[in-house]
Amino acid sequence: MCFLLEQTMKSIRKHLGINLVIAGTLFVAYLFFFVVCCYIEDGLLGLESFSFKERDRSVYYSASVLENDEQLYPEEVEDFSRQYPFLESFTMLEYIYHTDTISNQGISFYRVDEHFSDHFTIPILKGRYFTLEEIQNGSPVCVIGEGLRLRSGLDVGDSLTLGECSLKIIGVMKYNANMGANLVPYKTFEDYTVPGLRIQGYEIVATLSDASFASQINWEELGLSGEAVSCTEYFNNGAFSLLQRSSVSLLVGILVLVYALMNLLNIMVSKMDQQQKNLGIRVALGAPYWKVFLQFFFEMLILITTSVLTIFCCEPVINIFTRKYLNHYFGPFTFFTMVVVSIVTSLCLSFLVFRKFKRVEIAAAVKGV
Repeated sequence: MCFLLEQTMKSIRKHLGINLVIAGTLFVAYLFFFVVCCYIEDGLLGLESFSFKERDRSVYYSASVLENDEQLYPEEVEDFSRQYPFLESFTMLEYIYHTDTISNQGISFYRVDEHFSDHFTIPILKGRYFTLEEIQNGSPVCVIGEGLRLRSGLDVGDSLTLGECSLKIIGVMKYNANMGANLVPYKTFEDYTVPGLRIQGYEIVATLSDASFASQINWEELGLSGEAVSCTEYFNNGAFSLLQRSSVSLLVGILVLVYALMNLLNIMVSKMDQQQKNLGIRVALGAPYWKVFLQFFFEMLILITTSVLTIFCCEPVINIFTRKYLNHYFGPFTFFTMVVVSIVTSLCLSFLVFRKFKRVEIAAAVKGV
């Protein structure tokens, strides 16, 4: 094995020029596929916010209009829930929008209670989520979405000022279409004057002892106008939307990669033609064909791995250039997908070059003709 690796490195150094061309081609080929994988992983991470803790027996109620134009409080929802013995727990989110009176810029928030994390899965990218004491005391802290971080440059440890309230940013969570707002404890704004706040609606997630009881809940008694769906249906809608987007992107990424690798195959065959004499002599002296295949494979794997590792190192720069057009997140899914694809494509390309070599007569290869 050590001899094979030594021969592989010797071959790479000997044909350094053409190997640099191959590495450059591989970099471009895998770069597009890498961006697609990061886009899919971004969607998978965002899907976590659809992953309710008790999805199979929970109901999701969303209301955008408050009929009596009065604020709804968690205590009112708690009183409402007592008439339904099968309703085990709930969390209420108040969706509010703040418009800055000077810049006229807007920012949205979900005011969350202490039960929010019992029902929702919160994909935290940086920092942390609220402690129970921070929620109960209405501390001036917030968890911002990735969208606000990218747009404003604010990060964990910075402060976000709204009127008289200065919110310390303690975490950054994954941004997606259905959780595009930032989070703040429900009681935080009660002790501050914050002009420009407007209630947009409410969302309630309730866990039932049995999902079949969901139809018995009369949500209109809360004075809201909205629609209730099972959390399973809500999650499936989000998953199906991700599947549609990911399937198209992945198909395009695979087609681009295959097209680039087919062009690369021609370069590799040309390189193999230059190595025919040395390889033919080794086979003539008794070297088994599988060792020749391994040399092809090791050489291809080293070149592909080098290109992929270079892409990994350039990820921060790639993120800057792509985030305006595609969501981007580099994590375990992208890493392992790239590793698996690298090994598989190395095997496939090596096998195709090896088949080409086996068709050559050894005597002709030794003579270099």
